[in-house]
Amino acid sequence: MTLVYVATLFALCYAMLVMEFFIPSGGVLGIAAAVAGLTSVVIAFTHSLNAGLWTVTLFLVSTPVVMASLVRLWPRTSMGQRMLNRRPDQLDPGGTPRTTPRGTPFSSLVGRVGVARSDLLPSGTIEVDGEKIDAVSEGMAIDRGDPVVVTRLLGNRIRVRPASEQEREGEQSSSSPRSPVSLETWDLEGLG
Repeated sequence: MTLVYVATLFALCYAMLVMEFFIPSGGVLGIAAAVAGLTSVVIAFTHSLNAGLWTVTLFLVSTPVVMASLVRLWPRTSMGQRMLNRRPDQLDPGGTPRTTPRGTPFSSLVGRVGVARSDLLPSGTIEVDGEKIDAVSEGMAIDRGDPVVVTRLLGNRIRVRPASEQEREGEQSSSSPRSPVSLETWDLEGLG
């Protein structure tokens, strides 16, 4: 009969551990899970030394596996997304990443140079390729009109930093229109 108590407390320990990840209890469920787990080990040792050692081994092996699984699963839950500031409205209904109003995926903006259209303290509006987009600066204030470079996409949020002189020049030369080729520059007389 004592082994039934051990198994019940063991299952209760993991049930409360799982609930701790999904119900904000301020650690109460985690403490209760630890008490249930330790109580199951103590009861197993009162039954026999062999049962106690098996319970301790099972507890030491399964706890890290359960914890690792919960840590990987938690950011995908609605509560985890809210706590990590990954709101469901940042994804399109099909679960695809957000795009700009013209349909450009945010991920393709990484490395592009734009201009701050509002003060970024730390969030504000930038303009890249004629599109106004909400962005967050990486730890520093950026004044309106300053050139910025998109550094990364973090949780469907565009992160920017001030652009260096080289980045500004590189973007201007790649975006400047090319002069049309005239027929005078081609030497076509020797072809005939």
